Amino acid sequence: MGKEEPGAGGMAWAKFGKEEWGRYFGLVPDEPALPRRIKALMGASCPIWKGKKVCETHLLVLVPSTLNSRRMCMNLMAEVMQAPKEGNACSIRYYWDKMKAQRGLEGPEACYWILIAKDILPRSTNKLYQDQQALARALQVELVQPEDIKLVQGASYLQNSPYKMPTALEMVITMVLWYASTGERLLKETSEEEGGKQSWTNTRCRDELLHGCPIVVGSFRESGMCVYDYHSCGTDVGGGVVVCMKLDDIKELK
Repeated sequence: MGKEEPGAGGMAWAKFGKEEWGRYFGLVPDEPALPRRIKALMGASCPIWKGKKVCETHLLVLVPSTLNSRRMCMNLMAEVMQAPKEGNACSIRYYWDKMKAQRGLEGPEACYWILIAKDILPRSTNKLYQDQQALARALQVELVQPEDIKLVQGASYLQNSPYKMPTALEMVITMVLWYASTGERLLKETSEEEGGKQSWTNTRCRDELLHGCPIVVGSFRESGMCVYDYHSCGTDVGGGVVVCMKLDDIKELK
């Protein structure tokens, strides 16, 4: 799996940074430093799954601006995930043409870190898109307060929820790195042949296509994952929502 970093309270977390990118897929630019108070965040109680720590339910993932001197984008990820240097290969089994044409070449201008949940929010399926966005905004994180850090009263809580939906590229990068490392499929699709009832797990993403509907990522099975849209922002589609935060945006961690 990704490199395990020592966490608050003796716990460790999985991190996918420059070293892990190099192991599985190649050279990326130097990673930005993690926030000074990253341990306070990783050791915090998870606001999604009670009784867990953030480090148990989330992954730290570097989103690079380039890979092997090529601009990072969905089209590039669709290519390189099929032939990692080591670990498990995968593919996008359904990559919608409109997604490829409209968003396939988009990527970040600079590298940044995200902290992303490993599964969809409980009770986030079969809801309107705006209601799913509200679920993300409602999550509150209380930081662990180390003895050597003196905080003003009330400052142990992040003032505003840092959570938002991931971009499609952020979600795919996370799924690919985790699968290459562990062989475990996030946002998994289960078929009846595998035992049990057939099920699909997807997340809506915060980027949209030109007709105004969000991109959807998930349904990851042995033959690959899906990147498409549901042609709808309504409740009839069954997709849930994963949440993440961009660490650069959280001033309380600096």
